[in-house]
Amino acid sequence: MVYFGPTGAGKSLCYQLPAVMLPGVTLVVSPLIALMKDQVEQLHARGIFATFINSSLSDAERTERLRGVRGGLYKLVYVAPERFRSPAFLDALSEAQVDLFAVDEAHCISHWGHDFRLDYARLGQARKRLRPPRTVALTATATPEVRDDIIRSLLMKEPQVFVAGFDRRNLFLEVFPVAGDLERRAACGQLVAECGSGIVYCATRRAAEMLHRSLKERGHPATLYHAGMDEESRRKAQDEFMAREDAVAVATNAFGMGIDKPNIRFVAHANIPRAVEAYYQEIGRAGRDGAPARAVLLFNHSDVFTQERLIQTNHPTETVFADVWNSLPLAVILLLAALQRIPTELYEAARIDGAGHFQLFRYVTLPWLSGALLVVLILQTLSAIRAFDVIYVLTAGGPGTATTTLTWKTYLVTFESLDFGQGNAYAWVVSLITLAFALGYFRLLYRRGEFET
Repeated sequence: MVYFGPTGAGKSLCYQLPAVMLPGVTLVVSPLIALMKDQVEQLHARGIFATFINSSLSDAERTERLRGVRGGLYKLVYVAPERFRSPAFLDALSEAQVDLFAVDEAHCISHWGHDFRLDYARLGQARKRLRPPRTVALTATATPEVRDDIIRSLLMKEPQVFVAGFDRRNLFLEVFPVAGDLERRAACGQLVAECGSGIVYCATRRAAEMLHRSLKERGHPATLYHAGMDEESRRKAQDEFMAREDAVAVATNAFGMGIDKPNIRFVAHANIPRAVEAYYQEIGRAGRDGAPARAVLLFNHSDVFTQERLIQTNHPTETVFADVWNSLPLAVILLLAALQRIPTELYEAARIDGAGHFQLFRYVTLPWLSGALLVVLILQTLSAIRAFDVIYVLTAGGPGTATTTLTWKTYLVTFESLDFGQGNAYAWVVSLITLAFALGYFRLLYRRGEFET
């Protein structure tokens, strides 16, 4: 089952209630340590046996909790996706009865699984290994593309999909135009004075620090939170925000996921957020108690340019890819890749058989390198006749983008300043050298048996 519902609509109940009723354990994948801790504390307050296993625990604590998982002590176990790398954890699950596999904040699969936290993209394989009889994925907001990505990544076959309405009748949405930072700070100060506890989101860490300083100078109980702070400072900031009735958090979008404070009376955006989905998810943290709450956007046209710059720096433009494609011979990149991927197994086997350094180079390194360079020659030739641009046109991308995005992304920063020039004499000399190595490759393949003599 996949459920998309607004903040405060009871998504957690969709797996917590079945967890109490099912005989086995419910495994909950959660993105943040603070979120796990908060939910486990709430379950303990209701007399439900639950725990979390993450990097905040000592080795002894993890071992003890894994023993409890094996013994069926817990009804719910919260983990991060990275936990599935642990053989000890997987062994404990194999001895437990996992009746329900739940992925909370499932939009992280699509938002983080492709680059930031790759283990999110591997949850489908973890689910396939565990073979739980029930699986549920939940989140507040997701575009149709993100919904499809969640279902595909979790390897779910025709799941039931429920999309609840997004209307929160107790939230009042409003926009205040501001001419500059002075008006922005004054508006935030007035909002805090009128409403009480709330969250003010800023686009950058620097903006958050400046606004936090301004609110403190005005005498407001402001707390700063952003990803640049150390873990202990972030934990203290969140605990302070949760403990004080009138606390105000000034933060970047790193703050707020899973925050369950019912009396948040306002959520303000000092800068325009990056996407409508992010805006909706963030304002949903206000008014969880059902009482009236405000969602205020302080709008200045310059903030649009800030977001455009952030988007461009996170995702290189097609022009950048095209420039790299046209300035750097493929041989350099694939040669580096080949050197990085020489199979260590062959080296170890050769050493055991008593091969010397020259034999290692001649019969292990050189054949594999020659094979890689043969591929380079083919790609260099296709590049010279503009074959990749033809592929690009057929796939409606940009010059070379459809074929080279994954290959070039890793080396983009390192090599974008080089300018060898594609199609010039240098590129063709590289191709001729490549051909010479490739011709030797086939001869050396048949002489691999000399390792045994």
